[in-house]
Amino acid sequence: MNQLLARAISVIGSCILIVAIGLPISPEITKAQTSPVITRANAESVLLLDALEYPEISNGLQKLAWSPDGTTLAAMQYDRILLWDVATRRLLVQFYVETGTAHEVAFSPDSKTLLVSEGNIQARLQVRDAVSGDLLATIGQGNGTILCFAFDPSGTKLIIGGGSVWGAPGALQTWDAKTGEILNEIELHHAIEPSMTFAIFDLALSPDGQQLATAGGDSTVRLWDFPDGSEKAMLEGHTGWVYGVAYSPDGTHLASVGAAEFTDSRGEAFLWDLTTQQPIAPLVGHEEAITSVAFNADGTVIATGSLDGTVRLWDGETGELLNTLEGHIDTVSGVAFNPDGTLLASSGWDGSLRLWGLSEMPRP
Repeated sequence: MNQLLARAISVIGSCILIVAIGLPISPEITKAQTSPVITRANAESVLLLDALEYPEISNGLQKLAWSPDGTTLAAMQYDRILLWDVATRRLLVQFYVETGTAHEVAFSPDSKTLLVSEGNIQARLQVRDAVSGDLLATIGQGNGTILCFAFDPSGTKLIIGGGSVWGAPGALQTWDAKTGEILNEIELHHAIEPSMTFAIFDLALSPDGQQLATAGGDSTVRLWDFPDGSEKAMLEGHTGWVYGVAYSPDGTHLASVGAAEFTDSRGEAFLWDLTTQQPIAPLVGHEEAITSVAFNADGTVIATGSLDGTVRLWDGETGELLNTLEGHIDTVSGVAFNPDGTLLASSGWDGSLRLWGLSEMPRP
């Protein structure tokens, strides 16, 4: 296996190659109440507001998730989840996943529970209290690895993506969010050929809940009608694995990110017009594979994180590069805007969680 594939597997779903060490329980997070919103007009002025450093952790922090009410930030490590209260800037709790391997984390629409996909054999989700971290339930059934999932707008259904990178088909399922019962399933859609089928690395549901985008190992982004699961379109342009997808808030644009070619570590990303289903522009600038992508609150800014250690901001309409945010000293594994658009969080393999915005915010 060449170096790119080894690193790529590490990117996917915060995978098995990452080794985590102990984490101190002492960081704080900056308040966001008085900060201006990040938009296209001021994206060039975004700067680092705070950095929570964990230099002793190798490949320490992975994906991020803000609670929909903006009060809590979750960060995923290889074998545990950490929750911070944003108002008090205190670490609420950290808890370990039962199997020792976490792949994805997300809050329920009401912000009361946190779901974590775990394990590499059984397809299941831990349901946790979003404040205490207490385990409330474990849902799911069958075999495979859940690499990505999302709630539908009602919060009653889960869209599940996964499979194994090697040797098993990608699968797209709809679950009952309370019981884990499989309501619908599509298999073998991200296939290069019948004998070589790759997992679904990321998925996103459109803001109106009517369309689903998936990213996979066949160099395509696929669009599906939801909830019936019929394939609507295939967006072609990527030349390597596609690691992430994100809809604009109005549902008219889609951003997709990954790596160029299967033997090349260069980053590759596109901004798509979903009316024409054609690329508006490539997002050119990252020197290595791009791991994560997010739109800001009004859709005018796209944030991306990369193996090159930078976060980059792009115009959400044209794809123009607006700003390059430096500070991480290793792969940026996650990027996420908070719901009101005042903060951008980034997580990295250097063990740091960084908060970006437009002005220094007061501490309590």
